[in-house]
This record gives sequence, structure tokens and C-alpha cells, in this order.
Amino acid sequence: MLPSFWMNTKALVDWFQKSQRPLDWRENRSPYKVLVSELMLQQTQVKTTVPYFKKWMKRYPNLESLAKASEEEVLKLWQGLGYYSRARNLLKTAQTLVSEKRPIPEDYQELVKLPGIGDYTANAILAFAFNKEVCVLDGNIERVVARLYAIRENVKLTKTRNFIKSLLEQSMPKGQSALYNEALMELGATVCSPSSPSCSSCPLQTSCQSLRLNKLNEIPLILKKKPLKKLYRIIKIIKNDNEILMRQIKEKDLYYGLWEVYYEEFENEELAKKIMKTLGKNSQFFTHHYTQFKIFCYVFNVPFHDNIEIKGDWEWTSFEKIIKKLPITSLSRKALSYL
Repeated sequence: MLPSFWMNTKALVDWFQKSQRPLDWRENRSPYKVLVSELMLQQTQVKTTVPYFKKWMKRYPNLESLAKASEEEVLKLWQGLGYYSRARNLLKTAQTLVSEKRPIPEDYQELVKLPGIGDYTANAILAFAFNKEVCVLDGNIERVVARLYAIRENVKLTKTRNFIKSLLEQSMPKGQSALYNEALMELGATVCSPSSPSCSSCPLQTSCQSLRLNKLNEIPLILKKKPLKKLYRIIKIIKNDNEILMRQIKEKDLYYGLWEVYYEEFENEELAKKIMKTLGKNSQFFTHHYTQFKIFCYVFNVPFHDNIEIKGDWEWTSFEKIIKKLPITSLSRKALSYL
């Protein structure tokens, strides 16, 4: 049974219909738009996603047009959005469905068989594309519910998530799954933010137990992140006329299939500095973050000569090809900006 202070679902949905942001994937919604937007939004902020979604829909407006694309073309269009396996999975999903002459499934078990679609994405597609009565549990919704119900446990634990899900299921308005889930997400993204929530604008403020108890800064429980591992990268932009030495990443990691400029990497800062002394003082510096790493990057423009020792499968690549065709890692794009 729901507690007496549980959410006023009507107030929540009414607020959303009046206050929602005008996002492209909400207009003339289709299963394909939902699929693309949900994969793009994984680990990525809305404001970053918007221009990529627009470009994507212009280039690949449906499954059929996407299925005809090459992986290199897809990665180039995705360039800068990060987590490139999402782009590859979108391409594989389109190719699978088109080859089997199937639409995007309305069934959970069929959805999770497709590349890159797990529990969250499957439920998002079911709710937003087909209005199925399922809960879409993301970080925004976890935070809203934890504060509303003053849940002090770690919201990432399976037991806590299941409890939150049961509360959401009980309060879901009949036939309004898409509106209900998206309203909760919007509330978490725009009002019930991680820090300094705008409680005066919240349609659920009269029900919020964390507000009543003055515990907004303590709920939900936030675990400390591990410190980033430091790496030191000496980047050599080696030029020969109108070509630059680059390589395509073959290792099965986050950047598989992308291209990068030549570099040497060290965990020891003193060793990196020792090598930099041999290259002169004319370097550019920037830092780059990804996953658990913080990379200190030192960029040197190096004209090619016969004494340069190159290790690995590097190849000469024209400026034109780099700009127009090749999908390049964001770190390498930063380095190339110093040319």
C-alpha cells in the first residue's frame, strides 16, 4: 500500500505537459526516434545530445537508411559523442531488423536480444514508443523518488532499486506510462537536481519527505568516486607535406575503429618529462578525461625525417581525408587543433 504522502500523479503530469523542454525526439515520436535518442542519451547530457540527434535524423531518418551505412560513416557522424559502441550497436540493430524484415519489437525479450539494448533501454522503448506500463528507472527518477520518500539507502543497490520500482508501479496512471516516466525524468533533470534543487517550482513539494525533514543534501546517498588514474601522453603530430601519421585503433576498447595521432604514453611523470626535454620547448598542453583516467597531454609538431623511429601500424593520412572521412578520437581532435 502507498503511503498517504505519495506523489500527486495528476499534478506531476500536468506540470510536465506545461513545462517540458521542446526536444526533437519528443516531436512526432516513433520507435526509431526513441531507439536513437535513448542510445545517444546513455552517459550523455541532453544539451550535448541535441545537435547529434538532429544530424543523425537528417542523415539516417529510418532503419533502412541506417542499415545501408558503413561503420566508418556512422562513427564519423557520432564523432565527439563518445562511447562509440553505442553507434556500432545502432548500426548492427538496424542491419539485423532490416535483413529480417522486422520493425522495432514491442516485446521486452525480443528487444534485449538486439545489440546494445539492456534492461533500461528496453523499458524506455516500451514506455516511450509503445506506452507499455513499465518503469524506466534512471538516475533522475531514482533521485526524485529517493527524496520524495526519504529513502536513505544506496539507490544503486538492487534491493533499493526494486523497492523504488514497486512504488513507481503502484502509482503509475493507467494508460499514461510514457507521460508518467518522462515527467519524472524531466522533474529530476530540471527541478530536482543533484545539488540546489528548485523546490519552489516542484509540483510534488507538498509530498516531499526529504524537504520536510530538511535532508535534501543527504538524499540520495552518494558514494565517493575513486580518484582518477593519471597518465602522461607525449603526442607527436608528425607531418610530411600534406599528410599526418595516424593509425586506426584495432584493440577492442572504447575507441575501437577510430583513428588517432601518434603518441607515447607513460604512467611516470618524471620519465615523460625527461623524454620531453629531448623534443624542445615548443609544446602545447591540455588535459583530457575518460572513464577512470586523467591524461596530461603535451603536443609537439614534428616534421618527418628519416631518423624518426615509428613503432606500430601507423600510416600516412591526408588532411582532407582526416577532416572529411575519418572518425577521430576526441583527444586526437584536440591535439590536431594545435597544428
